[in-house]
Amino acid sequence: MLKERTLFPILLVIIFGFFSIAMVNISTDISPLEESLSLKATLEGKVMDYETGEILIGVEVEVLEHKKISKSNEKGEFQFEDLEKDHVYYLKFKHDKYLDFEIPVITDASEEEWSISVRLKQGQD
Repeated sequence: MLKERTLFPILLVIIFGFFSIAMVNISTDISPLEESLSLKATLEGKVMDYETGEILIGVEVEVLEHKKISKSNEKGEFQFEDLEKDHVYYLKFKHDKYLDFEIPVITDASEEEWSISVRLKQGQD
């Protein structure tokens, strides 16, 4: 029969082993949850003529506080990735045949992707 001196260390090893296994299971269960709670998202949009609704190609779109710049493509679309959720961004739209235009965009904390449409007026600054 095991003596008390031998039994106590064996019980400690069993108990700590159990807690170690439980902690490993807890940490692996949290990781997928953290990934789904991403703090980054994408803002996409489309730029058109104010009067005609015609898509505008080559409009420079800038996220002012981050100095990120994109240009509208052949479909008039632009995109910014890795923006913070629950934040206000100021976008500036520039084209040599249109008036410069600035707009605040408030990103929602619950969304992974936002979409906006902007219409620019013809003219020169």
